[in-house]
Formats: sequence, structure tokens, C-alpha cells
Amino acid sequence: MVRDLHERVSGGDKAALDELAQHLLPVLTRRLRYAYRRASADVLSDACEDAILEYGAHPHRFDPARGVPLDRFLQHAAARNLTNLLEADTRRRSRETRYAEQRRLELAGSRTFGSFRDDADTRRHMLSVVHDGSERKAFIQWLDGERSTAALAVTLKLSHLSQSEQRREVKRFKDRILKRLSRLSEKSRRRK
Repeated sequence: MVRDLHERVSGGDKAALDELAQHLLPVLTRRLRYAYRRASADVLSDACEDAILEYGAHPHRFDPARGVPLDRFLQHAAARNLTNLLEADTRRRSRETRYAEQRRLELAGSRTFGSFRDDADTRRHMLSVVHDGSERKAFIQWLDGERSTAALAVTLKLSHLSQSEQRREVKRFKDRILKRLSRLSEKSRRRK
């Protein structure tokens, strides 16, 4: 039956691909579910459907002379698709986590800057995280409310770089400062 469907799909019969999908989709999904127990049903289904659609677009890639049945061929393709989907999901969650942490640090920094600008002891404490002269000057500017990348880039002696490089380097500077402030804050909390 599957071999006949393959012949029909190879001949361009779209109805044969639908029949093949109806026949093999539950089988492929069940096999992958057994191998990837933690994957969601939606992701499993997407991986299997994509494998069948890819096969339908290029049926000549399957060679029955190799001795691998079509269902196993599609299972390997679906497993590859599933692995790619799971890896992409892991990368997406990692990016979201990094972004959330960055936002948390930025918000902590803006709250810190906003509430302590006028407190000399706290300001001195915050400035202790910066040792380099130009970074210290840029941090003071930032504490005083400067938000312009160009102004901070001049103070950091980055004006010779392109605008995109200046933005990147100023962002790295801000991230570095916020991480140092976060560590300083953690140390202070532990001492109490």
C-alpha cells in the first residue's frame, strides 16, 4: 500500500500524498512521542507534518532500492525536524531569559539612579564599581540623566567608531555597569 502511494506521489498525484499523510501521520507521531516524551503534541505533529510535506515536495529523495521503508525514512525526517524545532525553542527561551534579565537590570539601574542621584554616600558607593577614568566620567553623566549614546560615546572616547559600533559599545558599557551594580547590591544584602 505505502509503496503504491509512493509511486503515485512520485507521479504527481496530490490525493496520494493526502492518503499517505492520513495513513502515516498517526504512526509517525506515536513513534516520535515514544522517543521524545517531553515534546508537546503540537510540536510533534508539526515535525511529522513537515516531514510528509517535504517528502511530497521532493519524493525522488526517497529511494526504495536502499531498503529503508518509507515510514522509517519519514520517521528520520520527522525526528530531524523535531530536533530542529526543539533546539529553536531552546534558543528562543534563552534569548527571552537574557532579555528579561537585561530588562530587570536596566529597571534596577533606572530605579537606583532615579532615587539616589542626590544621596552623596550612595552615589559614592555606586561610583566604586567604576575604576577607569573615562568610564567613571561617563557613569557620572549617566547618573546625572544623560541618555544620549553620542554624548556617552564622546566621554568614553568612542567617537571615532561608526554610529552602530558606538551604540554597541555604549550598550556594553551600560550592561557592564549594571551587572557590577547588581553584584554590589547582592553583596550589600548578604552583609545585612
